Amino acid sequence: MKKSNKKIGAIALILGAFLNMIRMIPIYLEVGITGYPPKDLSETILIAQTNGYYISHTMVYFATPLFLLGFYTLYQELKKRTSNKLLTLSLIVFFIGQLFYTIGVVLHGLVLPEMAHEYIVASVSYQNTMTPLFEVIHHMATSYGGLGFAFCLLSTGILGFYLRPKFKILGITAIALGFLALLGYSTGTLAILLFKNFELTAGFITVLFVFYFATGITMYKSSVFND
Repeated sequence: MKKSNKKIGAIALILGAFLNMIRMIPIYLEVGITGYPPKDLSETILIAQTNGYYISHTMVYFATPLFLLGFYTLYQELKKRTSNKLLTLSLIVFFIGQLFYTIGVVLHGLVLPEMAHEYIVASVSYQNTMTPLFEVIHHMATSYGGLGFAFCLLSTGILGFYLRPKFKILGITAIALGFLALLGYSTGTLAILLFKNFELTAGFITVLFVFYFATGITMYKSSVFND
């Protein structure tokens, strides 16, 4: 892979991770929004109509292809140093995770706001009909998103074994993230349904993006990736 392509991949990973790291900020900056995720239907409708909610999900739409490009570039560089098929498994699991995450974001970022608008202008009887549907869409979105993050965390754990020989701190961090994710999800400490344990799970996921942000910077600067 050409040096210029490596740099582009590294920048893509940095930007993709950074956008995911800060994507909640626009929601919290909205006037009247005191917490996330919403606690009930009225809060869901309120948040789903805000500009911050729209901006937050738009950031993810831009971040996802960047993140995928960056991860694939990292995979290509590590693949030159090993023929182990587990590394390819890491790539496949990561892409599946991003697919699930994208489905969740689309449901939350496109479908839910449209439903919120329809709900407000609907008659009372139609609102009663829509209420269970809101719950279903919300559960589906958080399920897909949470499952996507679980896949990405486990993929990162596998990736760590191939980062460790050249980048000890990054490798150990990745392995630890994968192990803690496996332990957390198996014990219920981390939740696939994100809203059930949002603060801890979201915090853990943020650490994942910080890790890839740091990895992207390392890719950009390190001579190991530029030989």
